[in-house]
Amino acid sequence: MRLLKMRKLKVAERFHELFAQTKYKEAAELAAESLQGILRTPDTVAKFQSVPVQAGQTPPLLQYFGTLLTRGKLNAFESLELSRLVVNQNKKNLLENWLAEDKLECSEELGDLVKTVDNDLALKIYIKARATPKVVAAFAERREFDKILIYSKQVGYTPDYLFLLQTILRTDPQGAVNFALMMSQMEGGSPLDYNTITDLFL
Repeated sequence: MRLLKMRKLKVAERFHELFAQTKYKEAAELAAESLQGILRTPDTVAKFQSVPVQAGQTPPLLQYFGTLLTRGKLNAFESLELSRLVVNQNKKNLLENWLAEDKLECSEELGDLVKTVDNDLALKIYIKARATPKVVAAFAERREFDKILIYSKQVGYTPDYLFLLQTILRTDPQGAVNFALMMSQMEGGSPLDYNTITDLFL
């Protein structure tokens, strides 16, 4: 245990040395290969972020993420920070590639970020991240009401049907009627009382 602690300390010291010598590529490689990912922290990302970018050179933060991507998958924090950079540069295709290659760890926060540029991609992220309420909301926005019922059953989730119906009714009255009809045909009967549904439409 003590030996492991010593090794971790040495790795951290070496990382700071390389950084002080502006050897960012070597520092990135050391962090990427660090034992149990001890250097793969928000602090390390912040350190690379703080380096002034020289004209015509790859920003050290991108060097760091590039090194990590060649080694495998990013953790949730790294995925979010890299995606932020990519979204700001309008390079959505990179996100699509990394997601297809399973290089990013999906989270609700990542889905929220990507939703600002691509609803379809955000939905894929929400599904992978098991951010169930966001998946249901995304299906509702897309008017894919049948998918709400199928997905909820698959993952064992009970949506707030009343809230959903009220939300749909505000923007798509016909869609709300269709959704109410689908609910009435659900196994075990409608999750909402018929009087409640009727009152909504009056």
